[in-house]
Amino acid sequence: MTITLQSVALRSAIVVSAMLIVLVAAATEDASPSAGSWTIALVALACAVGAAVQPDGPAAGVAIALLLVNWLMVVDDELSLLTPVGAVLVLVLHTAASLESVTPAGIHLAPSTYRRWAIRWAIVAAAAIGTWLAALAAANIDHTSNIVLVLGIGLLVGGGVWLMRARVLSA
Repeated sequence: MTITLQSVALRSAIVVSAMLIVLVAAATEDASPSAGSWTIALVALACAVGAAVQPDGPAAGVAIALLLVNWLMVVDDELSLLTPVGAVLVLVLHTAASLESVTPAGIHLAPSTYRRWAIRWAIVAAAAIGTWLAALAAANIDHTSNIVLVLGIGLLVGGGVWLMRARVLSA
């Protein structure tokens, strides 16, 4: 079985993005890593390596779940400037693992396939950053309005991503 250069790049992106998520979480202001969070991070990194070795297994999903638990344990400021960086890195890991898991290792994909996935990635990344910006703006208003605003924007962004995803990936 021959592995293509594209496959190597995607598998590398899985591991590198997982490592960067752990580092970004630890680098946030007022981060509070503990022995437990480092243990979870190490298990998540092992799962990311497993996902790179066998992309069509459950390891990538487990890695993402553990990385998110690690983030919640370590990051004290949910509106940190590094939060959207972490979100985009999770998106990179998820996209690389998803794309690699649906294709055989030796196949060369058409540029149009990568273009569709890149458009999808950009839409979801913009939605994540937009939601973070809305939450940042909402932090300065009263609690009830804050919840309503963030939920409303979340529903709007989620609906928009769902519609664009269906349209872009079906093309």
